[in-house]
Amino acid sequence: MKTFKNLILLLLLLLFIACIPQNKSAQDAINIPVIKVLLAEINNADTLNFNGTYFLETEEARYEFGPSNSTIYIQVLKNGYKIYNEKRLFRFRKSDRVELVPADARATIQLNNGEYSGRFSLFSKDSLSLYFVNQIDIESYLQGVVPAGIFTTNIDYLEAIKAQAICARTYALKKMDERNQKPFHVFADVRDQVYGGVGKRTKLGDLAVLETQGSTLLYNNALANTFFHSSCGGVLEDASDVWQGPQLPYLKSQQDVIGKEFADGKSPYYRWIKERTVSQLDTMFNYTFGTTYLNKPVQDTMDIPLRMRVTERSPSGRVTRMIVNYGTDQHELKGYEIRRFLGWPGGSLLPSTLFKLSSSDTSIIIKGAGNGHGVGMCQYGAMYKAQKGLQYYHILQSYFPGTVLKRAY
Repeated sequence: MKTFKNLILLLLLLLFIACIPQNKSAQDAINIPVIKVLLAEINNADTLNFNGTYFLETEEARYEFGPSNSTIYIQVLKNGYKIYNEKRLFRFRKSDRVELVPADARATIQLNNGEYSGRFSLFSKDSLSLYFVNQIDIESYLQGVVPAGIFTTNIDYLEAIKAQAICARTYALKKMDERNQKPFHVFADVRDQVYGGVGKRTKLGDLAVLETQGSTLLYNNALANTFFHSSCGGVLEDASDVWQGPQLPYLKSQQDVIGKEFADGKSPYYRWIKERTVSQLDTMFNYTFGTTYLNKPVQDTMDIPLRMRVTERSPSGRVTRMIVNYGTDQHELKGYEIRRFLGWPGGSLLPSTLFKLSSSDTSIIIKGAGNGHGVGMCQYGAMYKAQKGLQYYHILQSYFPGTVLKRAY
């Protein structure tokens, strides 16, 4: 009888242990994919600083860097590159690949005012430059991405931050599929998603990533195109009116409202006015097309004919084509070219192409709305919807109708 009771107690104990929730992050970490992020293209020389211990590994050697040996310099050479400090010098051929491996998860590397964790690879891009690539699990990567994409300082925005995390994760996984044969998957800047590393992490950003771990947005069982922008000015844009490619039913033009309000009505870019003087317009024309008329011998600069005419708008009201006549020159501008041309100073972008033109005696007046391309999730709209009580899946459905949420891992 005593043996039978002991057996029953043992079975109950095993059942109790089986019912204890396992640590999710530890359990799932094995399945979290690793993303390769291009942090820098080193063209001449650069400096790395180690916080904690790292091992420099090659096919032939392994060398330790740590608290007493914490800085190295990298210099591109004619036939390769070298890594050195006051204690050690390594020379490498163009074909050599160097790995920097952390001794533990707390170790980080500082590069160009940024701090990053994970593994790193250094290898030649060509004879003039090196790739410096961060290899890191995608959830840690997202913790450095989300705060760069949306405000993470207000708990009222948490559901919008979760939506942003899912958009960023879906985008990253899609790029990993598309570039799986390339030396890296994503750029660390606006060419893909701005990645600030561990130095840019925030509590709310970390929480949003953790609470949506592995969640992605799908359409027809494939990763969706989860574009986002700052402010839509009350109306979203159709993706096919911004980029070439097939029409996507979940990225169509529509009003962005909650109740009777425009969702991004509190955005500082909801409505804006820009003024461009004749001198500025001449500078912009010269910056874009290499022609100036203000240094020509005329009595009055206003005698120089300068006209801008919108020739095509998308259904959302955004300008898709515009003709610029200046002096004897005529140019047609499309899409991003319009924002670049009207941006000031040169190299900047006009907030959006949702605008109307008027003129005064001395300048062109641009009255516009929104900030960004207008496709996909409007971040100011998402934050307002979160404040009004919408959950992250409601927010995502409002911007990507017809998509479904699914855990990738």
